[in-house]
Amino acid sequence: GSRETESSWVEKDEIEKCCSWIVWCPSTRSSHFRGIKRDLIRRRVYYISDWLEGWNAKTLASTFFMFFTSIAPAVTFAELLEGETDSIGVVEVCLS
Repeated sequence: GSRETESSWVEKDEIEKCCSWIVWCPSTRSSHFRGIKRDLIRRRVYYISDWLEGWNAKTLASTFFMFFTSIAPAVTFAELLEGETDSIGVVEVCLS
């Protein structure tokens, strides 16, 4: 008897603690993208630190590496395409 009541109160308290942020969210009714809005509101204090702490020399080097390894085949393909079509060149491929 008392154990069942006690355990149900614990679970109810845990649920209220976990879901308390839903109460203050302005878009809890029916609106589009309400989950994204709630997440943005809940995590907005962390976004600035996430961006500032994420930038370092290793991140910058990895970004440049990925960019240039992705763009090199596109430029090569565009140069061959321009030779065949005389209208679609490197600029058009890079912009697309």
